[in-house]
Amino acid sequence: MLSFQKSQQQFTRYLRGGNSQQIPEGKAAGWQLYRHLVYENNRTMIESSFPVCWSFLPVTAWQQLIEEFLANETSPTPYFHQAGRFFMAFVVTRADLWKPLCPFLAELMHVENAEMSLAIAPDEQPFTNGSDFSFAQTRLGISSLAWPLLYEYPVHAILRSGEALPAGEFPVCLLLWRTADYAIKRVELAPLAFAVVEMLHAGRGMTGEQIVQNLRVALPHSEMDYLQQQGRAVLQYLWAEEIVGDAGDDF
Repeated sequence: MLSFQKSQQQFTRYLRGGNSQQIPEGKAAGWQLYRHLVYENNRTMIESSFPVCWSFLPVTAWQQLIEEFLANETSPTPYFHQAGRFFMAFVVTRADLWKPLCPFLAELMHVENAEMSLAIAPDEQPFTNGSDFSFAQTRLGISSLAWPLLYEYPVHAILRSGEALPAGEFPVCLLLWRTADYAIKRVELAPLAFAVVEMLHAGRGMTGEQIVQNLRVALPHSEMDYLQQQGRAVLQYLWAEEIVGDAGDDF
């Protein structure tokens, strides 16, 4: 191998976390500067992708995660906004490091990454809903920019308060969506409302009555009047927020 190629490989290994013995004589100051720049650029990029969650770890633990990621992992994309996803996948493999310190870190990273991904997702034709819809006749579609998410920890409350909160007795059901003016919104849903959203994603073109019938199958011990009332209330909320709309013949 050409000496230039060997030198390049040696330089790259050092930038990604190699020891100081790899530095050729007389190159220490320059190589150390480049290594610092590589680390700081990646740290800044990662922390901008996860602006809340990194603050829940001690500085040394967070630095260790970044250093190990740079030394051992690859990010097969030229896009900075996608690199966070690969860092998040790496962090999951190092639960032994962060879980005793911050047990909700992986879920918090997931929701932060989801918000960023939603913010840059391709546009879709927004719904322009009227004041109401026919529960029996309107065939409903749901926005592809409305994502139902399930977590063990109340990550939405952690994001809002900046405080560590324990897991509850039941899973946390969230709906994350992007509005027509590019605002990212999130709301906690009751399990029944979460089921409605999942049904809409799975079966585009259902009416409100069809959704309630599906709820009756899924929840056979619930009273039909209750399912009708709750199902209608959920759909009216989603309609008002323009998360769902008239799918027409597009299903």
